[in-house]
Amino acid sequence: MPMPSLLISANEQCVVSINGSFLGLVRQGDEKTIPLSTGQSLFVVQPVEALWEPLVCIIENSGEPHCICGGVLSRWSEEIYCLRFELFQKRVSPPPLLMKEEKWGNGFAGLCGDCFVFEDSLGNRSFIDEPVEDFVVLSKKFVLLKQQDSLCVIDQALNKIIAPVPCENYRIENNALILSFVPWNMDCFTLEERYSLEDLSLIKSDLTFLKRETPLDLVRSFCQCVRLNREAEALELLTPSLKREFSFQSIKDFLGPFDACESVRFISSPANNTLALRYKIDRFNYHFLCYEFSVDASSGTPLIDDVSQL
Repeated sequence: MPMPSLLISANEQCVVSINGSFLGLVRQGDEKTIPLSTGQSLFVVQPVEALWEPLVCIIENSGEPHCICGGVLSRWSEEIYCLRFELFQKRVSPPPLLMKEEKWGNGFAGLCGDCFVFEDSLGNRSFIDEPVEDFVVLSKKFVLLKQQDSLCVIDQALNKIIAPVPCENYRIENNALILSFVPWNMDCFTLEERYSLEDLSLIKSDLTFLKRETPLDLVRSFCQCVRLNREAEALELLTPSLKREFSFQSIKDFLGPFDACESVRFISSPANNTLALRYKIDRFNYHFLCYEFSVDASSGTPLIDDVSQL
């Protein structure tokens, strides 16, 4: 049986070695292909720019290759795997003094370098060890954190009550926090979510489609609605006959718990309206399955009429 291929990429330009041997330069946006050998492979990744942290990645291949640490390994087939290195910027040690400070409940919220700090009424400090650009005190209970290209909301125990969303702007109306954003790994619609400032319970969530110009846009919209469990919006995109034959739950079960959809790769002459759905194994490992969607436009409005796994 031929050795599987491993396609290596990185978010920043870096020099890579494997098991002590120089592999070469991996440029941002390119892929380097090597055989995926059996046993354990140790990758040392050294960024070209000093701004980034080096990393070490270990791949174990004793039959079913998997990543132990340091990278993201995606299985496309028995013959093809992709390894992605995500380099992180180096952290600068924060100064000892708070650079910005505001009253928060019985304590204070502040920034220490790019770290968010909460100081309680006794002077005890708690830190969030993630880069934070700014913060806004929403109430005695909650603070909104502005991070790079995202927002999240925490309580005084530093629990994330609203997980980071890819949103740079927000507004407050009628005692509610309103976030409008395109969800992670999606591109077909925006969500506008309204939260009560009293307890951050979700009051309302509205979905607005951005585009459905081609049959593939329709397919991507449907898959992203399924991923977010938006039953009403997903069913709008199916033909009446498919809705009679299968329930929304049965379609969800067929597609499985995917977390992203991407263009199909490594299939020669793929059929029209095909997508690759990504499934998470753990934080370092994923696999892809490819699906073909049949689109019926006989009614004047394109709708999905069937789906099958390739």
